[in-house]
Amino acid sequence: MEDGYPYEDEMVIHFDDSLDLEERIESKIVLVGLLIAHVEPPQTIVKEILRAAWSRMGVIKVNKAKENVYSITVAEEEVASRILDGNPWFIKGYTFTVKLRPLYHSLDDIQNNTAIYWVQAHGLTRNLCTPKNARQLGSRIGAVMEVEDTDDAGFRGFLRMLIDMNISPRFLHAMPSRRKTPHPLEV
Repeated sequence: MEDGYPYEDEMVIHFDDSLDLEERIESKIVLVGLLIAHVEPPQTIVKEILRAAWSRMGVIKVNKAKENVYSITVAEEEVASRILDGNPWFIKGYTFTVKLRPLYHSLDDIQNNTAIYWVQAHGLTRNLCTPKNARQLGSRIGAVMEVEDTDDAGFRGFLRMLIDMNISPRFLHAMPSRRKTPHPLEV
């Protein structure tokens, strides 16, 4: 220590990643909720709306982590799946998207300009409505999480994909189609 200030090697802190702490954390499922809003509604309103929407699912704890970011803790995988499958949720007209938060992931690393949506691509002929084409098309607008199987759902005249996409205003745009028909491709 020099002049009351610690040396550089004295300023390093090593955190213990003990098994006991890891077991306590892993016994709970932690999700992160992202509210896509320029002006965030009061925390009490956000929590009240989520409580009303999720009241029949079981015990769910919601805490505000930082601006537009909420930590959601549940004890059962079934509850977490129901919340994730319900994406996106809406609070006062704003999109509230929920994602799984990995154990070793900081809240500071989370981008709050993405949301999970089911996207439909209309205007395709039946021979083009394949899972491979859905993944290719979906990857142009975001990370494809799931593709609806047309064999199970039946052919409905469109492709349906679950996509984690950037929803900042500068990103949203129309996708041009090279198809020569009177009906454009709509995504």
